[in-house]
Amino acid sequence: MDREFYEQEQEYKKRQCIQQDNEAYTAKQRIKKKAKISVETAVIGALADIEDMLGYLWKHGKRYESLNEEEREMREIWLDLRDSILDRGNNSKQILLKEIDRCVFKGYEPVKYTAIIKDREDENDR
Repeated sequence: MDREFYEQEQEYKKRQCIQQDNEAYTAKQRIKKKAKISVETAVIGALADIEDMLGYLWKHGKRYESLNEEEREMREIWLDLRDSILDRGNNSKQILLKEIDRCVFKGYEPVKYTAIIKDREDENDR
């Protein structure tokens, strides 16, 4: 009887370890996905802001053939800058993902937040 109990206990512990390993793997994958999306969004968002604010210098959205010499030079500078920003963003993303891979997770419990929304009338009463 003791031997059977011991074996069942060992099997239970083994299943718990497997479940914890699966939860840790899932947590790591979830964090990696969020980190990847965050870096990509930041880089692409910055590029879009530059295009919105400075795109007039190279007639953003216009065909290359319709640009004058100065606009073509600015377009070439922009494309070089854009490539440089994308390369640095991708390098940073890869470094971050490798660093996350080096981390050890013990499991994952989703964080829950409770928000209390007050009516404006309630704020004015005070």
